[in-house]
Amino acid sequence: MEYCVTTKNNDSWYIGTNDFDLFKADKTEAIMFQGNGYLGIRATAEERNLNERRDMFVAGTFDAFNDEVTELPNLPDLLNMEIIINQRAFSLSTGLIENYHKHLNLRNGELIRSFDWLIDGNRISFKFSRFVSMNDVHLFVSKLEITSDQSDLNIKLNSGIDGQYSNSGTQHLVEGDKRLFDGKILQLQ
Repeated sequence: MEYCVTTKNNDSWYIGTNDFDLFKADKTEAIMFQGNGYLGIRATAEERNLNERRDMFVAGTFDAFNDEVTELPNLPDLLNMEIIINQRAFSLSTGLIENYHKHLNLRNGELIRSFDWLIDGNRISFKFSRFVSMNDVHLFVSKLEITSDQSDLNIKLNSGIDGQYSNSGTQHLVEGDKRLFDGKILQLQ
């Protein structure tokens, strides 16, 4: 897997890769980490993969569990998405991947991952983008775009907040109430 600083419109503020290797994905997760001094999140994929580290931390939060050393608690996972297309779970470990590109714009902090997924005779294009705001330190934004020239695709998206995340097996936070407001806003206390 090669990493490079790429130039777009004479702008050298990009770091990224055009290679996808599931077994080296943890490297891009660390290199393309996003943060604003308060909130920090690894550049993990939205879909779950084996051996991934879906870490999100907030500065100034600390906890110790039993006899362990005090550490930053790993906060609930906001990224997880399960995408099902024509009753088949989306995974980059199946099908064929073309036009893969993942890059972090160091100027505005936006992380973009895009590719074409070829499966069962269908070409489906994905574009995931997200950023951690510098202006509002509590704001994290994520967007998914799925396009295809196939008109008969059945796409189902399951998303939510996984409040049972841990640091190496130790869950520091107790999952409380979950709510959905107006079908648009998820809340976990």
